[in-house]
Amino acid sequence: TEESGAIPFYESYLYTQIGVMYSPTVLERVLDQQDVQTASWYSESLPFWRRGNPSHLERLQDDLSIRPRRGTEIIDVSIRTHSGEDSAVIVNALLDNYVRYVYEMSDESSDLIFRKLMEEYNALNAEIQGREKTAVNLRKQLGTSDPEGLVAQKRQRLDAIEAQLRAIRRTLASAQWTKKQLQGRLGAPRTDPTSQPVIAQPQFVKPIYQSDPDWKRLYMDWQTAQHRLEVEGQNLGQSHPTRLALAKRVEFAERLLKEQEDQLDQQIQTGPVLSTGTNSSPATLARRLSDNNMQL
Repeated sequence: TEESGAIPFYESYLYTQIGVMYSPTVLERVLDQQDVQTASWYSESLPFWRRGNPSHLERLQDDLSIRPRRGTEIIDVSIRTHSGEDSAVIVNALLDNYVRYVYEMSDESSDLIFRKLMEEYNALNAEIQGREKTAVNLRKQLGTSDPEGLVAQKRQRLDAIEAQLRAIRRTLASAQWTKKQLQGRLGAPRTDPTSQPVIAQPQFVKPIYQSDPDWKRLYMDWQTAQHRLEVEGQNLGQSHPTRLALAKRVEFAERLLKEQEDQLDQQIQTGPVLSTGTNSSPATLARRLSDNNMQL
């Protein structure tokens, strides 16, 4: 139409159909029809200029005129005979056999396509059944019908185990650090299998220190202050205010511990000291600092 324009390659398709009409397969079917064989054209004698005794197929190919009508989808079919009735019989027979042949070819192509599709379907169906059997065997080996859920469960357990491992490593690192500090304070030799053995200088801790709860508390405060300085001061400069405050806190805790030890040593020499109304012992100062929630 004027709106859609010409169909691409339609002219080539028309010439292909003309070749089908001229093909011996279609023309032999035309010549086999009873009404064509009884026509005068079929039995008439040839003029003297058409020598060589051509066959009926060759005569039909020569007498037929098949060509497309320019600019249309129409194919004009005509034949030269001495009778208009013979021409109508032959042309109608040609068109009927052409249409029948085209339908046969279409059915044959459809059958071929159907057979190929069935072969492909059977192959795919066999492959699917084989994979389903493989999946069933794998499920039996895994002991579950939900492999994805099993994988997710294993992944959750793995994440939990990794979290526990990280927590244990942190606890181990903290314990090793505390052990190191205690060894340095008490003079016990280090027994870390990952490092070379270090023999610390022997240092005597008096039994009165170990039995005094105030001394134990001051000692832990001093260890805690040292730990904070070591951990938090790693990313701080030497003159950073926070680092200086932490260092002062360590110095203050050490001084309180030393004063408590001096006081305990004095008690050994002179006996217990009676209270005079104001208690300014190192333990008391430490408790006051703890009660007032002294923060850096």
